[in-house]
Amino acid sequence: MSSASLNEVRLIGNLGRDPESKPAPNGTSKVSISLATAYHGRDGDPITTWHRVVFWGVVGERAQRLMRKGASVFISGRLDTRRYKDDGGTERWITEVVGEHFQMLGSRPADAPPQDDGGGDAGAEGATQGQGLEDDDIPF
Repeated sequence: MSSASLNEVRLIGNLGRDPESKPAPNGTSKVSISLATAYHGRDGDPITTWHRVVFWGVVGERAQRLMRKGASVFISGRLDTRRYKDDGGTERWITEVVGEHFQMLGSRPADAPPQDDGGGDAGAEGATQGQGLEDDDIPF
């Protein structure tokens, strides 16, 4: 008897801060972002959920170059739960999205670098231009 499983995450949201880059112990680049998604609850009030997303290697390097606070982005990847010890030595668990692909949505923020031409890396599709975001559209 076989059991099927699927670990897939797809999110569209806005960055809460600029990407943060840290070298991993193995030398691979690791880039983290905070992504806000919003929906309306049963009472109609908006609810914002924050997601920690990490990108590794070449995809992370592209995310570092293209993403800026407030930008709208589509991300696909998988959930990963890991444990670590905090500064006090207490064991903790964290669940995060490991981003495998991303696509920038809408127009880029004024202080963002020029858009990448999208060539070469299948892990992060080229950016597209679309409708601009209004201040009221950003959930933070």
